[in-house]
Amino acid sequence: MTWMKLGASMLLALGLAACGGGGDDTSASGSGNSAGNNNPAPSGLSQYAGTWDPGCVRSDDVSKGGQPAYERLTIVATPEGQNLNLAITTRIYEPTNTTCSGAASATHQQTGKVVNKGSQTVTLNGVSLTGQQVDLTLNPIGAGLSAGGTITLNGFVYPGNFFTRSETDFSWYIVQQNGQIYINDKSTFDADVDPFDLIK
Repeated sequence: MTWMKLGASMLLALGLAACGGGGDDTSASGSGNSAGNNNPAPSGLSQYAGTWDPGCVRSDDVSKGGQPAYERLTIVATPEGQNLNLAITTRIYEPTNTTCSGAASATHQQTGKVVNKGSQTVTLNGVSLTGQQVDLTLNPIGAGLSAGGTITLNGFVYPGNFFTRSETDFSWYIVQQNGQIYINDKSTFDADVDPFDLIK
């Protein structure tokens, strides 16, 4: 799962664009003094707290019988000071279950963090809006399974690093409009960046 998958679809599209790796960058959580900030005073991310729902999407990572599986993410964002903690549940469904209905074939959980860097003017659908510049971190699902190629579990094929990979992407952008959240790696949002529904 990646932020472009989340943001373009989840995340994230949560397939990460592999902009970098490592842990949280908490040193900047209160400064917001990064290049390009036109309002360096952070206003907090509490308006993004709640459950993010990107809907049922085709998986960029997991397949079965040579066909992409479907997955549904539930991302619960809770405030911590100026930032957000993320609790992410990924439910995997059969390639034929295009609506992600019924019981999932597999469920995976991980955590993440959204670190606030300050207010930022962004452009969404040709309209200027006030969003936030953020650093995004996804932590590993678990350290138990890792392989050089792929891992097969109950017929589903995963990348070998699916359970152990982590990622931090610096200086991304988040904005809310009409009860939906958009995440992008540029301050001008492309038309193909699909939103998450925000459920308060």
